[in-house]
Amino acid sequence: MRWSPRLVVLLFPFACGFEEDGSTASQGGGNGDGTTTTTTTTGEPTTGAELPPGFWPGVACAPPAEEQESGPKIYFDLDAGRVGGRDFFRLPFPLDARRRGGGIDLTGFPSPPPDLDPAFGSVVGRWLSHLRADAPGFAVNSAVLFRSTHGIGSPQGIFIVNIDPDHPSYGKKLEGLSYSAKNGDTSGNNYICRNWLAVETIDGVPLDPGTTYAVLITDELRTVDGDRFSPDADFSAMLQGTAPADARRKAAWDTFAPLRQFLASAENGAGVDVAAGELIGGSVFTTAANTDVLVGARAAARAAPLYVSDLHLCQAAGPSPCSGFPGLTADERAERECGAPSPDHLEVQGRVRLPIFQEGIPPYAEIGGRIDVEGGMPVQRSSFDACFSLTLPAGPAPAAGWPAVVYAHGTGGGFRSPLIDGTARALAGRGLATIALEGVMHGERRNDSDDDGEVGGLDVDQLVFNVYNPESARDTIVQGAIDQFTAVRLAEEWQDATLLEGQVLRFDASALFFMGHSQGANRARCSCRSSRWCAPRC
Repeated sequence: MRWSPRLVVLLFPFACGFEEDGSTASQGGGNGDGTTTTTTTTGEPTTGAELPPGFWPGVACAPPAEEQESGPKIYFDLDAGRVGGRDFFRLPFPLDARRRGGGIDLTGFPSPPPDLDPAFGSVVGRWLSHLRADAPGFAVNSAVLFRSTHGIGSPQGIFIVNIDPDHPSYGKKLEGLSYSAKNGDTSGNNYICRNWLAVETIDGVPLDPGTTYAVLITDELRTVDGDRFSPDADFSAMLQGTAPADARRKAAWDTFAPLRQFLASAENGAGVDVAAGELIGGSVFTTAANTDVLVGARAAARAAPLYVSDLHLCQAAGPSPCSGFPGLTADERAERECGAPSPDHLEVQGRVRLPIFQEGIPPYAEIGGRIDVEGGMPVQRSSFDACFSLTLPAGPAPAAGWPAVVYAHGTGGGFRSPLIDGTARALAGRGLATIALEGVMHGERRNDSDDDGEVGGLDVDQLVFNVYNPESARDTIVQGAIDQFTAVRLAEEWQDATLLEGQVLRFDASALFFMGHSQGANRARCSCRSSRWCAPRC
């Protein structure tokens, strides 16, 4: 069984050729409080007729006059992407009606020709293929997109509501939403046509995983000219008590059952208090159970043998067992060497065997990198002896061992990052040891064969956030999170009586802390899902 992805990444509507000619935005309460507006201008839409060869003009959009002839409405067209002249985003996204088995129906999604850009090739096509097959839910942190016939005025009367009857927050609207409305002929781009609205939670407030939500757009919303919007016919049908006769519309109607139940519930009356007749648009969607892979991750990591090798007490600046790998760049070799001795702290380097749960051979530049789950636990595929550093305060250790900070470095850093940036030295001065592992895709874990710092033309940043390989892009950060459980095991279970004369090197398992920088902080938030030493939220 495949685990549910954390990110169904369809960011394409915000990329490639965007030119804003009119927008409204709001960030605040669910009512649209705090709206700011810019003036709207008009322009001629791009048709691609006079563009150079090899340029992809993108989605084909219907003329404005054709779209507007029946008056203002928020699109909800179940034929979107299937019938000529009805673009993909005439149906909201995300939307449970688009789900098919374990993936998403992306029929009609605009896609450039594979040979458009030799540097990227068929990268969009790869993501579309991946999402069609392996996306059993939507993102917890992406915008919900709507299109309209006319430009949208100040966003108001828009809510995101939890409509999952099994959730403790059932019926509650989310406070703190962010809106963006783009209007006019040049408001579109290669992927989405003119006049669109994005609704999302504010940064740092993701939706809950495995939960059904509704975006509700009420008749308080107006066009830029102050006119009322009407609901699309297919949207009105979703709210009716009788199912449509058409099979595809009946299937979509079934996905709206949680919304119809909510509208009739006491929770609605006591909270949002919105009637079906007030709605002019909306979406019902379910987020992916994006932390399922982590539920059994701690147990899986602890089931692997804890093996430490190549222990080295740095007594002089210079080479160490971790600095001579041939696939390192010159800068990496220098950064991995032992630092100069200090009267305030000791530096120890070594290797610890990490269980690897990603399938295939790293660095997964084009294929491989996924993590599978069986019986509630990620499946171990291999192991790797990764370099680590320990920074110990000078002097005798407390009887229980050193209190310790597990440090996860950022992209482009390394296992000596807390020493290089001064963090470990500062902590040692306060009586705290530091434990840091080499991060996934960094140093030796990049599995490079030369010293140019790239594999397949991809550097560390591109390998970690690999847009060429959706499975690796999704699961590399998860492998990094699971790595932290082994770092904790070092602190909780491992000790050594041979390295330090007259001392047993061990840590106080009751006094563990975590510090992460950039990507390292993200990895830790995920590992916290299965750990006792930080808040259980990823």
